[in-house]
Amino acid sequence: MPFVQKSQGIAAYRHSAAGQLDIAGGLDVCYTATPSAPVEPAPETPCLNLSLRQNRQQLSRLHVSEQQEVYPGMLLAEGEQTHLYCPCSGVVQVMNPDKRKRPGNIEIIPAEEPSDAPIISLEENAPLAAKRQFVRQMGVWDSIRQGMLMAPPALDDQPNEIIVRCVFAEPGQIPGSMVIRRHLQEFIRGLKYLYEIGGSYAPIVMTVPVQSGSLGRQIREQLRGQAFVHISVVPIRYPVENPLLLATLLGRERGLGPDHFWVVDPQTVIAMTCAMEKKQFWSHRYVAIAGPAVRQPVILSARLGAPVGELTKPYLRDDVAETPAFIRGGLYSGKRAVPEEGLRYGDYAVWVIPETEGPELLGWMHPGHERPSWTRTVLSGLLGKRTFQARTLLRGAKRPCIGCGFCRQVCPAGLYPHQLHRLVTHDCMEEAEQLGLLNCVECYCCSYGCVSKLELAQDIIHARRALLHQEAKGL
Repeated sequence: MPFVQKSQGIAAYRHSAAGQLDIAGGLDVCYTATPSAPVEPAPETPCLNLSLRQNRQQLSRLHVSEQQEVYPGMLLAEGEQTHLYCPCSGVVQVMNPDKRKRPGNIEIIPAEEPSDAPIISLEENAPLAAKRQFVRQMGVWDSIRQGMLMAPPALDDQPNEIIVRCVFAEPGQIPGSMVIRRHLQEFIRGLKYLYEIGGSYAPIVMTVPVQSGSLGRQIREQLRGQAFVHISVVPIRYPVENPLLLATLLGRERGLGPDHFWVVDPQTVIAMTCAMEKKQFWSHRYVAIAGPAVRQPVILSARLGAPVGELTKPYLRDDVAETPAFIRGGLYSGKRAVPEEGLRYGDYAVWVIPETEGPELLGWMHPGHERPSWTRTVLSGLLGKRTFQARTLLRGAKRPCIGCGFCRQVCPAGLYPHQLHRLVTHDCMEEAEQLGLLNCVECYCCSYGCVSKLELAQDIIHARRALLHQEAKGL
């Protein structure tokens, strides 16, 4: 699929004098949500709720039935490109494949003692296809992002480069440095396995912050002599971790489109080592629990499918209502979740925000010193960088677009979100494509910067994915 370059494209791409890969626009708002070590074990959950919608794909082909015993690495369901494997030994308790009732789910009761599971083996000199199939069965493959859809690659895909994103600027996300420090040797060996799995001698590009400190020196020392790993310095500014933005920025330098790249994070690299050396299924991952409804941000080692309500319950403040708002994945790019919803691939943070009902008393009189804003028409824009609390309250009413251009300023892709939004809402898809609709990196910055409180990103992203789906089907 060709990468559209009919608009100005990524205006953010440039290198500073120090060789740093920089971005224009983006967000740099500080919230009281940065988690820190040590890592705590997640609370035990009586069941695992595995959604039948993973990586934006509906898994329609089921391979298990109710009351069936399952084991780690067993295929539960699959879609066009995504496969759902069982993370533990247990019994399938409930199956709801009806996607009309929230996309459907498989509920598993974990076994108290691991049952006898078939041994998943891999020959030492296995071909590349067998190694990739093994990595997928170990639960690692579906965490790799590729192409315009940021979906898992096909087993026969050949990337030109593999990007390891070690910098995360979205509020509440787990610092990549924390993960690497805890598993430095596994991370280094995982880079070698990743290079082997990539095939075609695709080099690896690691993104590190400007001030990487002692950890940066350790990584450089460990990688000395490894010519297949290159380091790219990036700023700590959202959305620097966005897979499509990284692939686009680095691809422009090499004359490639974003669909020539794979993008992974440190946890995927470490999981690659566990799969190749220990033959262990990647069932646990580090998840940050953050937000104003939490007493203190924490990092948990949680299992895939653990309900977000059960995970966060022990850490909620006493004055929080029973049903706060749960956001999977991050404050800017995350999705609203119900308490019973389980963790999915790519959920490395869960935000918990007190639910606010009804309008705020005399809210129109507040100058806005406690609410972050891109514009300086409220008090917070004049007070400089401060620490804010996230809220669900919508102060004021939604208004029509006023053409202020703030969404253009905050967009890291250099697009015109207000014009794109007008075109896609009027079904002018050809004009929207010419204006760069496919260049959207789905970071939601435009919605955040909109002073009219319009959901610009939601409509633009929906139209972009529909257009990509039509092109993939040859329509």
